[in-house]
Amino acid sequence: MAVPSSTSPATHVALVSRAARGGHPRYCAEVANALAAQGAEVTLIEPAAAFATHQHLHADQHVINAPISGPDAGWFRQEIEIGRILRRQRKSGGIVVFQDTSPVRAGLIGMLRTTTSWIPVTMVHNTKAHLTSKREQIKHTAAIAALAIPHRALVHNERQRAELVKLPFVRSEIDLVAHGTWSDVAAAGEVERSGILFFGAMRNNSGVGELLKIADSLDRELPAGSITVAGSPVTRQVGDQLRRLGTHQAFNVQAAFVSEADTSALFAAARFALLPYVDYSSESGVLMQAIAHQVPVITAGMTSVADRVRELDIGPPPTGSLLDQIRAAMSASDAQYDGWRANLAKAAADRTWDAHAAVILNIATEATETR
Repeated sequence: MAVPSSTSPATHVALVSRAARGGHPRYCAEVANALAAQGAEVTLIEPAAAFATHQHLHADQHVINAPISGPDAGWFRQEIEIGRILRRQRKSGGIVVFQDTSPVRAGLIGMLRTTTSWIPVTMVHNTKAHLTSKREQIKHTAAIAALAIPHRALVHNERQRAELVKLPFVRSEIDLVAHGTWSDVAAAGEVERSGILFFGAMRNNSGVGELLKIADSLDRELPAGSITVAGSPVTRQVGDQLRRLGTHQAFNVQAAFVSEADTSALFAAARFALLPYVDYSSESGVLMQAIAHQVPVITAGMTSVADRVRELDIGPPPTGSLLDQIRAAMSASDAQYDGWRANLAKAAADRTWDAHAAVILNIATEATETR
């Protein structure tokens, strides 16, 4: 794929996210910054609350903020508002990149294809549902079904591409784009790194249950409070698991939402990041934080996170059980640890948002040339 070195100021890119906080708004801000730096006109379409969190990432760039209602307003209302903004912004077109999807997104994409010159692109961050309930599985499948309308789709890794290709209704062309490393990581002073950090929104596939299975062994082998668990439970089941985990002496459980400022402090002080995900194929935002903070990663199993740790050599090779991996991390030599941190620094430098922006702009160029 040819990568354009620059783009005309007339190239318009709209980035759409329905989330009010978390990974998607942050991701949009990073991509917006890179696109604007390459000369594109950028419109961010997301809930008003999302702008405040990462506005600093593109404060000096030409980025237009177009607010919509938050998730509480429901899919249908959000889609109506997104559609109105896109028609008002530039009916003659541009490229619109959806950072998520919804069970009614197919209607919006169909409208854009038939009544405007917008080029729709869907960034599929999650090819599998994070939650295991039947209702959530149905909602996720209905959302992914928007790919039945032929357009461009982006994924972060081959595992995700393979999962989408297996779905009988997917008719969209799928491209691969690397997840960039978060750029707004606060610089930390010389802090002694100790212990293990398990951070993030606690979902069914986050691996809390996996830690419960080995909690007794960890109580015997690790000093009290060695593993900090920080994040808000998404389901009642996970909340119950976190309460049970908190009864074990090896764990310090903080079952609540963690602010951006506190997140940076947690990673700056951690010796290892623990990502015990199960049935996971997405590119983890927490993994990107670990890379940005140069915190080696402990993981296990057949997941996309294990793929990335193995590929980049940024932690104990994920070949054994989760307990094996934790033991390997805690017994690592200084040379091993320093090697993982050096590889983390290289990974952070290699995974740029400019490369992500170039893929988007290349799609716009290809579409213009074929018209």
